[in-house]
Amino acid sequence: MPKRLLHGLDPSLDEDDRVLEIPQHLSEVDAQLYYWLMDLLLETASYSEQNLMDAKNIGTYTLCSALSLSLSQFIRSLLGFLRIPLY
Repeated sequence: MPKRLLHGLDPSLDEDDRVLEIPQHLSEVDAQLYYWLMDLLLETASYSEQNLMDAKNIGTYTLCSALSLSLSQFIRSLLGFLRIPLY
């Protein structure tokens, strides 16, 4: 079953000075998914003039989705929102 990527992590990792430690607290596979997701979100933000998804909008969408969806559901939702076909 899919699971939430950041579920069960220490809440103190959300502090600005500790956020870079998040991948160290994930399994190897989850850390790679985390890096892939961050790369996708940064790439999306770099085209904010075309897709209207600046950092604020991405944060809002990501937070709302991440709170209610498993990782696989979130990725499918994000790719669908960005109109990236699933193969």
